[in-house]
Amino acid sequence: MAEEEDIWNGGTKSRGAAWTGAESFLVGISPTFWAHVPMMVATVNNLHLVNGSHCWTNGRQCIPVSKCLLVGCIVNICIRSSDESILYVLDDGSGVIDCLAWTKESENDIFHLPSLNDDHRSVTDIKLGDKVRIFGKIQCLSIEENGKAIREIHASLVEKVEISGSIGVEARHWQICSDLEVDMVQDPTRFNSLSYVDLLGYQIAEQIQHGHRLPASDDTVGEWRVFGVSCRCTLEYKAELLYCHCTAKVEPLDPHFAFRDALLVHLLKVQSECCTQLTFPFRGVKINPRLQEKAMEVAAKSRGNQADSNPKLLADRLLLGTFRALRNDGVLNLVDADKDIYLLITRRWVLEPYVRRKISQSYELGKKNF
Repeated sequence: MAEEEDIWNGGTKSRGAAWTGAESFLVGISPTFWAHVPMMVATVNNLHLVNGSHCWTNGRQCIPVSKCLLVGCIVNICIRSSDESILYVLDDGSGVIDCLAWTKESENDIFHLPSLNDDHRSVTDIKLGDKVRIFGKIQCLSIEENGKAIREIHASLVEKVEISGSIGVEARHWQICSDLEVDMVQDPTRFNSLSYVDLLGYQIAEQIQHGHRLPASDDTVGEWRVFGVSCRCTLEYKAELLYCHCTAKVEPLDPHFAFRDALLVHLLKVQSECCTQLTFPFRGVKINPRLQEKAMEVAAKSRGNQADSNPKLLADRLLLGTFRALRNDGVLNLVDADKDIYLLITRRWVLEPYVRRKISQSYELGKKNF
């Protein structure tokens, strides 16, 4: 227990000592990550990006935030007909920031649920010079050469502050922001994700401490979302093909996927040499001497020493069964049935370019995407 206490107090006896609180598997533990944290515009603009999360930081300890509450004056309004949004420029005295709000509520859009307040005003009622309170999500638009992030706010609520109480509301907001920043600088552990680990219970705290059954602890690309939290496959092609033994269709002649692993590693090697989408003929794989030898070896082991076992015939059956399974699993696509030409579906050369094209097309059509 003494060692565990040392871990969360910044000791050096385990991997926990190197954590900042901004790791992907820890940020969600901090209440500040889910709350609309009162901030000044300058504070939002000066947040650090750590592992993709917006953070207050004192050099080592990080406090992740994703949403904010701003109070200030509207100094510019731009109505965008392309996506039925309104761009407000908010000035609170410490700086200015763009805030996007959408006027059209969609029953299928969880970001635009109707207000529970009967007196809630539409965002179209906001006028130039109005004092407003904005609740929204912090979004990073780009990173400058000096590493500074350019941000905007995607507003979930734009609320007009009555003139009679505007000075008091704004002053109280400044005071809250000032006190909060002082607390975070003086005692970052009070808000840091690590401070809340023990509240989750001993079992979960121990899993986080040692990285046991914690899919995101060493996963920087979110593979666990594809393979699930129980996958323990360590395969050379796993990240590139988004494919592993856990999701693979079993071929009876290759129950341990030995030939399939050899085939996919070979195809990825060829892919790396051509630096583009890999299309290849089935015959090219069939006559490859190394793959032939591997297929015969694997097939022979699966059938044992049966008298009717023909190594060459079994190898051909294994190759056909493997291609059938890979097509079924979405790793290979038959692009030309007449010539028996296949496409290797990789993340870098097929999936990501396809997604980027779709995103570009949606932007061109003026759709809202965030």
